[in-house]
Amino acid sequence: MTRFRYLRVAALMIAVVGALDPSFTTAGRHAAVVSLASGPADTALLAQVANALSPRFTVLRSPWNGAAATVVVGAPPLEVLARVSGFVAGVADSSLHAGISIDRLEAPRRAPVASAVAVRVAARTGTKGGARISIALTANGVAVDHAESTVAAGDSVAHATLTFVPTAAGAAQLSIVASTGGSRPDTAVAETLVDVDERQWRVLFFDRRPSWMSTFVRRVLEEDPRFTVTSRVVTSRNVSTDAG
Repeated sequence: MTRFRYLRVAALMIAVVGALDPSFTTAGRHAAVVSLASGPADTALLAQVANALSPRFTVLRSPWNGAAATVVVGAPPLEVLARVSGFVAGVADSSLHAGISIDRLEAPRRAPVASAVAVRVAARTGTKGGARISIALTANGVAVDHAESTVAAGDSVAHATLTFVPTAAGAAQLSIVASTGGSRPDTAVAETLVDVDERQWRVLFFDRRPSWMSTFVRRVLEEDPRFTVTSRVVTSRNVSTDAG
């Protein structure tokens, strides 16, 4: 009996210890992962970007497909850009250009083949009003558009909208070069990526009666590879013609 009494006392002590030392579960938020893509000539700028992001994000200094976002730093080579996917932002070193800098470069993240893609640029100069800025757009190293913009009176920022039409699916590397003229010309460069795909939009034409106007519009869209066109025309009561 004494042995069983000891066992009961030991079991009771284990139960008391378990009650006094319960297990707790904790929940917390992990910092989002941001990867960086750069070239060998952008080491200093890469360090600046990493230091700026590290207080709020977990920063990887090379492209990673699992990252929440990728920041393209400077002008990395194409083999580095080929590893970039997902949400992409661009950072260019405009601090080296005292006379001109690119404040904003806006382009869509995705675009279909054979569509006009608008690229909006804001370039800042060191002088207010009257300065003339030349802005050039290249896509994968090929010049596709150019604009001349004059800074408005009392302002130091020039705005321009350029366009390019992608001809093939894949990552399109867009580069903006803004330059000033005069006796002391200066240049600033910024880059970004656009994911070009071959998606198509489906369009249905439904005509309650035959219409030459509808037929004209439908034939125009049928020749555009961005659209998949189907049609239904009611030719008489309870009779219709389908196409596509």
